[in-house]
Amino acid sequence: MTDPEPAAAPDRPGYSIEAAAIAGFAFAVLYGAVLLIFMQAPALTAPGDEIISWYSDPGHRGWMVAAFNLAAFSAIAFLWFVGVIRRRIGEREDQFFATVFLSSAILFVALMLVGLGIAVAVAVSIGETVLQGASTIVVAVRAADLILVVAMPRMQAVFVATTSTIAWRTGAMARWLVIVGYLFAAVLALVPVFLEIPGLGFGLWVALVSASLLVRRERFE
Repeated sequence: MTDPEPAAAPDRPGYSIEAAAIAGFAFAVLYGAVLLIFMQAPALTAPGDEIISWYSDPGHRGWMVAAFNLAAFSAIAFLWFVGVIRRRIGEREDQFFATVFLSSAILFVALMLVGLGIAVAVAVSIGETVLQGASTIVVAVRAADLILVVAMPRMQAVFVATTSTIAWRTGAMARWLVIVGYLFAAVLALVPVFLEIPGLGFGLWVALVSASLLVRRERFE
């Protein structure tokens, strides 16, 4: 005679769909604020003199430090959003898509923090001896831009595409939002690297997914 299976433990408040939605909305707001601040900086193709002048401004330096602090909190909110969704999907998730989903989320957060960290480090240290060479400053800033404008949107594209696929299979999102997700993933992957506007759309997409989770929460019960 086999022992009866233990009853499933009740969900804690932090694991609820409401918690995921709140984390998603928080990420959308914080991430949008980070991008709005970062977009004030010179573009990747800007002349070296313009880059040095902008990062040497103490006022800009303060805004960059603030952006990095906001980015850290947005990363926490995003990972909480991802964690709750994975827990609620549970055994219904496809292992392949679940692995890509989680990996792209972690890589996105890592690229965001590393890219912004390099840019903020330049802004804070630009007066020190190690960064007095103009070429060093320009190379460091452009490395940060390449991470944030080229690599990061590709990870966002993978995350959006896999999330849309998982949502389509589980019914967690409306069909129109799944289609929008696939189209947006293509935009993130294919648009010119110097166009930063699609990055703002990622926060809006997460907010739409959060709203959809609230509306269709019964799919996760």
